[in-house]
Amino acid sequence: MNTARLKRECYFFGKHLLLLVAFALIGWLALALAYCIPSSWMTENILASGDILQKEGLQPEALTMQSLHFDNFTDARMLNEALYSANGNPLVTALSNNEYTEGGNSIERLIYAAQGIASGNYNIESTSYIRYWHGFLIYLKPLLCFTDIYGLRFLFKIIFFTTLSILCFLLSRYRGGGLLVCGIILSYITFGGGEAASCLAFFPSMTIPLLGGLLVINLKSLSKQKIFSVFCLLGALINYFDFLDNPILSWGIPASLLIVRAVNQEGMPAKSIASLLLTSFLGWGFAYLFTWIAKLLLAAALIDYDPLRDAMQQATHRINGDVPWLDPQQITPSEAIIHNAIFNMFALGFATLLLTVIVAIAIKTILNMEKRIPIPVILLILAIGLMPFLWFAVLVNHSLVHVFIAHRNLILSMFALFLILYVLVFFSDAKKGL
Repeated sequence: MNTARLKRECYFFGKHLLLLVAFALIGWLALALAYCIPSSWMTENILASGDILQKEGLQPEALTMQSLHFDNFTDARMLNEALYSANGNPLVTALSNNEYTEGGNSIERLIYAAQGIASGNYNIESTSYIRYWHGFLIYLKPLLCFTDIYGLRFLFKIIFFTTLSILCFLLSRYRGGGLLVCGIILSYITFGGGEAASCLAFFPSMTIPLLGGLLVINLKSLSKQKIFSVFCLLGALINYFDFLDNPILSWGIPASLLIVRAVNQEGMPAKSIASLLLTSFLGWGFAYLFTWIAKLLLAAALIDYDPLRDAMQQATHRINGDVPWLDPQQITPSEAIIHNAIFNMFALGFATLLLTVIVAIAIKTILNMEKRIPIPVILLILAIGLMPFLWFAVLVNHSLVHVFIAHRNLILSMFALFLILYVLVFFSDAKKGL
């Protein structure tokens, strides 16, 4: 590597590092401003939301399907956090992210706190929830001044389906775009993505991947620098707004569409596509990790908090912590993969059917001597599709305890199957050189 190139790359990396520092500081200030909104402005709508959640229960079924749930447990905690206003310095409160703890389950705690604040009682026990950014509060707190959870769900569905519609329109203009549109829609529908997007907890992890897809599709060119920048942004956004729900989708869906863009518009060979995918993963991972570390360091600087100890404890727990309904010998990567794979039996059946079609078309293509299967590109798609299984195998505790959340990572695997089918049907041609 010559000196000039090294300087350019150091400058490029340094610029993104500074941008991520700015992102963290702006995100912190935005949260501090949100915490300045008085709790009294939100109390009426939060009380109404609490009553709604109480009637629905902690995990009501969506679309009357046992494998598709709303997560009212987490939504109640998010509303609880939104109810908490700055007690003293809002810059500190924006890092401690307190929630009220008096009462029974998360819905009961929410109602108890809201009733207390409505009657002028602010002396309610609370605890901090430092390890996430809780960036959702910058839009949740202002919105709760005007509407309850019904209004929020309606708004989130509009945003999600509008974003999905725009992405589908852009994909429809590609060669074989109808299959791509069917793929993205069915992948989300099969795992209840539309219903999940109306949950306060899942809205970011369902919608940000689609926004990332729009960014990739609309790039003027697929240079490594632009890909790194786009996926840096996605990694920072998902870390800021999301809990540890389905963050891998914010890399995988845009990365999958990167392949679509590359084989359609750029005519790239598989080696170049692989290089871009690696760049996208490095950019996403770097931003995700940096944004998370930035929150912990800010909290350590202003609060009595040990970030290294907390990070190590949480990492250890999420990897191999206890699962209440399983014996210790059952808490294994294979068990986590199996539980998530069979959680939605309809999706498993649909994936099996899709895989059968793929094998049949592959055999037909092999028998057709004038065509050849673009194996390198298919292997790249397969690598993306296997990422959820790697996630399950590494974060064993999280994938088992939160199986009704974690299994939605398989949206990515389902879409990967559609992409393999897409490449087999439209790019099994020796002239393409894939």
